[in-house]
Amino acid sequence: IFFRVIAVKMRAIHIFAAFLAAAHALSYGAPKVRVQVFEEALCPGCVGYFTVNPRGVWAAYSQLHDIMDLSVFMWGNARGDAAAPTCQHGPVECYGNAVWACAHHIYAPSQALPFLECFDAALVKTFPKGLPMGTVNQSFATAVYKSCATRAGLDWDKIEVCRTSDAGVGYLRQDRDATPFHRAVPFIIVNAESYANSTSGPPRDLVSAICKQYTGPLPKACLSAMDSVPSPSNMAYLDPPTCK
Repeated sequence: IFFRVIAVKMRAIHIFAAFLAAAHALSYGAPKVRVQVFEEALCPGCVGYFTVNPRGVWAAYSQLHDIMDLSVFMWGNARGDAAAPTCQHGPVECYGNAVWACAHHIYAPSQALPFLECFDAALVKTFPKGLPMGTVNQSFATAVYKSCATRAGLDWDKIEVCRTSDAGVGYLRQDRDATPFHRAVPFIIVNAESYANSTSGPPRDLVSAICKQYTGPLPKACLSAMDSVPSPSNMAYLDPPTCK
């Protein structure tokens, strides 16, 4: 009887937790906007769109996470099979793409996305003039990823084991298969609206793009004007805006 009572109580707790989660998802009165971002680890335009742009991916997630579901896929302009890809910006980019594949498949967005932002911010701070081929070496990338994993509360050893495992290759293959044909990266899909074939890159103001798709009461961030501009010292990550 004791164990039956415990089982009933646990079931009630799980039902209540699910109810709270559903209530939170609908707290703004409408389904969340699905945002998919497609990029690659060492494309300056990708780093800029995620981290530098004041109305880009990280800014949008920070302000609108309650009304959006965000996924980031790093395959970009790579070619070949996930087990041995050829990446646009060299082997270190392939390494970064594989690290991210494991990180975002293992951890929830609330943990994985700060990890990515930490790495991108380190690139911008260390290399303010951009990322010419060969700028980022393996030892630098590994050290920064390890530090960012600690800061974000991720287990770096777990990510590294994943990266070289069959599971890690499978995660990267999933990201490759999720990436549609495109002109350049970064590009986004907001609900069913795709920018994969845009000749000018993704919308600079991602916050507004998300707000336009949301059908519920608009949060405060949606009502603010685009009044902040990137620091000129970071323009190398915004112009050109894409990698082809």
